Amino acid sequence: MEDPLALAEHRLAAGEPRPALDALKQARVQAYEAGDRAGLERIRELAQEVRPLLGGGRAERSCAVLVVAVHESLQLLTERARLEAEEASGSEPQSPPAEGRPARATPTRGGAPATREAAHPPGDRAESGARELRGSEPLSPERAVRPEPPEEPAIAQAEPEAEGAEPRPHIGLEVSPGHVQEAETVVLERGERLIGMFAGVVRETRPDGGRGTPRSGDAVQDYLLVTDRGIVLWTRGRAGTVEGYRFAEVTEARAVRNMLSRSLVVEVGARRRWFASMTRDDAELAAELIRELAGLQA
Repeated sequence: MEDPLALAEHRLAAGEPRPALDALKQARVQAYEAGDRAGLERIRELAQEVRPLLGGGRAERSCAVLVVAVHESLQLLTERARLEAEEASGSEPQSPPAEGRPARATPTRGGAPATREAAHPPGDRAESGARELRGSEPLSPERAVRPEPPEEPAIAQAEPEAEGAEPRPHIGLEVSPGHVQEAETVVLERGERLIGMFAGVVRETRPDGGRGTPRSGDAVQDYLLVTDRGIVLWTRGRAGTVEGYRFAEVTEARAVRNMLSRSLVVEVGARRRWFASMTRDDAELAAELIRELAGLQA
């Protein structure tokens, strides 16, 4: 079987960027499983060469997702090497720095205060499901839910990051900048990095697995957060809740077409979660991003 990295270089040299991209995706999975940092660096270099040749659209978006996945793979290999070195030296493993965020009193769903423990390092699976909000500030309900978004005819081509730089988070067009800051302050765990943030509505799941009613009774915008550790469904409003899952628990993510918009369906084991009222581009990007980071790409 031909080495996918060599195949990608051959396809790129032959002026075939899309087959080169497919080969790079396979090469990333192999390089990560083998702990090959040099291979991942080379894949990132080639992805940056391929990206401007794809002509925008879904192929360019898919390449951007690949760059993010390569960066996260390198981060995880670095953390793995650090833990192995500490174990070999017999020293007590140290948690990653909390990035300047001290423990804060946080409200539980019932209103009683609780203190959040230090974040789990990437790959360490904490209990999933409901999270506690990290701040005591009330969630801002000022933004009303927009109507079901119309179809978008084209996907905008993002400006590529400098080679080797940490990819910028993807912030959907309907996301309020103030809510990005709020999410990083009160929703994410300490040290958790935001990779993508998408606007929509968190919905309940019907007994038959179909899309149910909006979880929040308040007319506010909800958010889906994709981070370096997993996904977070942030239901806002007076009774705001945060529900998070590690990538290791995610078994499927796909965009589903509705009459006027898209929904994202995420399978977590035997459970299904719905995030609705998304634009087409956001739903497709979020699904591809989650599948790539959860190792679900074919």
